[in-house]
Amino acid sequence: VSFDEFFSTVIHKERSRIKQAVENMIHTRTPETIEYRISASDGTTRHILNTSEIVNDEQEQPAMLLGIVQDVSRLKQAEEEIRFLAFYDSLTGLGNRMVFMDRLNLAIKSAIWREKRFALLFLDLDHFKRINDMFGHPAGDQVLVAVTEKIGDTIRASDILGRLGGEEFAVILLETDVTAAREIGERILNELAGLDIPWQDRTL
Repeated sequence: VSFDEFFSTVIHKERSRIKQAVENMIHTRTPETIEYRISASDGTTRHILNTSEIVNDEQEQPAMLLGIVQDVSRLKQAEEEIRFLAFYDSLTGLGNRMVFMDRLNLAIKSAIWREKRFALLFLDLDHFKRINDMFGHPAGDQVLVAVTEKIGDTIRASDILGRLGGEEFAVILLETDVTAAREIGERILNELAGLDIPWQDRTL
């Protein structure tokens, strides 16, 4: 199989970069390490780490490509999971405090530059510790997920919802005034008051 045939059938959207690496090896006669993706026969995409060098023939002409190929897909997946956990809440999928504060800073700068207003809402769940104590942490997690969904369904797609930690949530309402912010806040409270939890009839 020629390089062009291999690139066109297996390599995933990175053919020009890999061909350039091969050309560099031919001209510099030094090994190259490159990471790329391939389309596997089972339809999945695999991450490959390839360290190779050009081997010359007796006439000192490039004869073959010799190297080590490693499938690092699991490592890449682990790196992505670690990166996700560093910036996002694993339970709700919301941005954590760090991400939210970064977006808040951007909202402030944008509001100043565009001479627009935005609103910031903080939400804290009353008696949440008692839910964990009486029904267990899985029940508390169920509440947090349900609250996330309710708030997400209530605010606009352009607004920003984050979980600051524990039972604390915050919302950035972009390009809104006091009246609209109050209306959205009341709507969120009404939605949360009607939260349907299977065991809510038990006294806290």
